Amino acid sequence: MSLFLGYDMEPGLIPLVVGVASTAEGLEKAAAQASVPCDVVEIRLDLIGEDSCDWPVAALHLTQAGIGTLLTIRHVSEGGRWTGDEAARLDLYARSLSHVTGVDVELCSEILPDLVAAAKGRVTVIGSHHQFRSMPTTADLQKVVREGQTAGVDVIKLAAYATDKPELNRLLQVMKQNPDARICTLAMGPMGASSRIDLPLAGSCLTYGFLDKATAPGQPSAKDIREQLMTRHEEYRIFAEIRAGLGE
Repeated sequence: MSLFLGYDMEPGLIPLVVGVASTAEGLEKAAAQASVPCDVVEIRLDLIGEDSCDWPVAALHLTQAGIGTLLTIRHVSEGGRWTGDEAARLDLYARSLSHVTGVDVELCSEILPDLVAAAKGRVTVIGSHHQFRSMPTTADLQKVVREGQTAGVDVIKLAAYATDKPELNRLLQVMKQNPDARICTLAMGPMGASSRIDLPLAGSCLTYGFLDKATAPGQPSAKDIREQLMTRHEEYRIFAEIRAGLGE
């Protein structure tokens, strides 16, 4: 079995905290630190810019420090800044596979099949779906899960705008209805901050917070998320303390 974002563990048993680096300065600072307040650093290359820093070197430093690295080149259609053609984006992803432990691409992207094929057995592939203005129906969320399973991604990421607890519960339900699927659920908007704790406590395999500045509505810092999980998720606390001990 291939590693899960660089870790020898089954996804879903313990959530991993993803810290989002959206600026060159933020990525370089994370790579230079003795410890980072997350388990995985997401390199948002669509925000940072391919030529703004030596991001492969930063990724290598993080990997050597025992931190997972996730490359995301988010398309403008789902909240990112990538406006180039898809062939160029696929090429950039493909060239990154030796530098990172995971990649994230939209489930609706035309490059997904080729990226899954190139990454298979090498790095974790997250297939993501974002809705920034509303919460899909339960049936629509289930449809996205089926699409992810058919595509062969390692993790299905569902992020949607939630105004209240009933809408947030739709994300909880989709995890309960698919216990064997590797799913990451996130809310944006009014329920965004609480979702980054409540959903990983309920089984989301990943939760996201910012390292330098927020990149989504309602996104808290990775440091705050990790501190709360340390007090409320016993298995995660043990995992984090073991990792901290290995890094000493």
